[in-house]
Amino acid sequence: MGVGVWEFLGPALIRVRQNCEYVLRFRKGKVSDYMQINLDSLPLRFLSALVLVGASYYGGKRIEVSGLIGWSRDNALIPNLPGSDSARRERLWTEKAIGMAAILQLMYMASEIHNWISDVEGNSVLSTAYDEQTPHFPVLFGDYLYGKLLKLLCEIDCTDRVQALAGIICEMNVGAVIRKEVLEANERDLETAVEVLEKEYGNLFAEAGRTGVLLAGGTSVEADRLGHFGGLLGMIIGAIERNMDPQTIENLRREAMKTLIFLPEGWLRDAAQEFLREMVSGIGQGRLAAASGA
Repeated sequence: MGVGVWEFLGPALIRVRQNCEYVLRFRKGKVSDYMQINLDSLPLRFLSALVLVGASYYGGKRIEVSGLIGWSRDNALIPNLPGSDSARRERLWTEKAIGMAAILQLMYMASEIHNWISDVEGNSVLSTAYDEQTPHFPVLFGDYLYGKLLKLLCEIDCTDRVQALAGIICEMNVGAVIRKEVLEANERDLETAVEVLEKEYGNLFAEAGRTGVLLAGGTSVEADRLGHFGGLLGMIIGAIERNMDPQTIENLRREAMKTLIFLPEGWLRDAAQEFLREMVSGIGQGRLAAASGA
């Protein structure tokens, strides 16, 4: 068999992380000097992976970074994928796919920073030096990230995605409002809890699945199929983040498994299965928060 999906995506994932690190730097330091942000969290990793795996499959080659040569045609894991014009590939792989993966990561981080100003135990995402004295910092940094991702959208010429991303940001905030107004008073309202998961997590991860496919020239139907899987994967992440009961997580896992049959048979479906398997195996290991007070 060929190389595994994470090894295959490795170089591109590194580039996405480098892009985020660049965005998170100031002239006099970096955001992590003020906020506790984990760029290695599973949600960020899977957001990027969904974009990159869709772009790789439907674009027909490995995402080239740092002069690496594409090798999908010779890799048993991904056989006989269609080629594309070299100039188009270069723009897609080095700018748009990697850039969009970084943008979706920034959206997730901004939302988490806003949501986790303080948790129920009084923990804060602020560093010790800024805790308590400057509670407005999380709001400022969250807004800063939203501004940066809009700038990056322009830089990679993906302004056509602004409307979709703006809608997702609105839905994520609506979800946060519902969670605070309804679920904090009635934790057993399962129907509302699932609605909140879709708004705060599912829509963003669905966009990750859709984006890579569309950038690579896939159809809207193909994009929706990977997006549907991605949305359910995101809801599983949200259920874990919110410490929801195991049965809810299992129900979401089963729904995600059902979507696999609609993905092309072969390495893309295998990759989705691996994503789902690894995500579920991470339950209880405390590795999921993008910004935490731990």
